Amino acid sequence: MQALMIWLLSIDPKLWYITVGAVLWLVTYLWRRFLPSVWAAATAKNPALSQIWLTVLGALISAGPAIGKPLGAFVEQMLVGAVLATIGAQGIHAVLEALPIPYSGAKKQVDAAFVRRGTPPGGAAALDHPPKP
Repeated sequence: MQALMIWLLSIDPKLWYITVGAVLWLVTYLWRRFLPSVWAAATAKNPALSQIWLTVLGALISAGPAIGKPLGAFVEQMLVGAVLATIGAQGIHAVLEALPIPYSGAKKQVDAAFVRRGTPPGGAAALDHPPKP
């Protein structure tokens, strides 16, 4: 990972943030595609919870270039990286949805997981409003 970071930074520092955004998008897509019930459980209370993990993971990954620098530079790198990586991952998702290719962001799998849970997407937890028979 360190070698990739050094190589990308030597070409253009912005490539590191683009790569981190792409990694976040890929991890999110794979999570939604192959573990939709876990995604549904994690985001059942509030849809914003899906963005929190993106922001935290983006901050941790993008802080790589600041390792060994003073604390202020490290925190600044984490904050900038969190914002840019999250925006990048969302941007990749939006572009893929807009292209005329078969891409839905694993929406069908996640919607089916919400139905199995008995929780509407972005709704209250299953125990707050049990489904009606």
